Amino acid sequence: MTETLDSLNNFLSEPINDLMEPLNLMHTLKKNFHLQLMLVDFKRHNEELLAKTRSEKSQAVEALNFEWAANQRELERECLKYIALRDRLQLTSSTFSISKQQFVFFYFGLTKNDEVLKGLFEKMI
Repeated sequence: MTETLDSLNNFLSEPINDLMEPLNLMHTLKKNFHLQLMLVDFKRHNEELLAKTRSEKSQAVEALNFEWAANQRELERECLKYIALRDRLQLTSSTFSISKQQFVFFYFGLTKNDEVLKGLFEKMI
């Protein structure tokens, strides 16, 4: 399992000549170890979205649109959860990991390969 995970993580920084290689590795992990897949999108859930969400929540309250405010509050909580997780794990770039029967892709979207591997990963979910 560790070798397969290491190979996948190597694809984050090395050129991918054949998309079937990382896809097959993902399928192998999922199938052989009966893992659930989870994408954690740090590119979306970040401080920038948090600030925007807080601003929109305030606007919603001023406009007495409490449904919109509640939706923004929920998104704010989600962003805070993701930011806390990222900081607790001290992650700064995309990585594949396995934890508690879950195959997780922590996605930052900082390199071209991040996008490609995210697309492959999402197809499996």
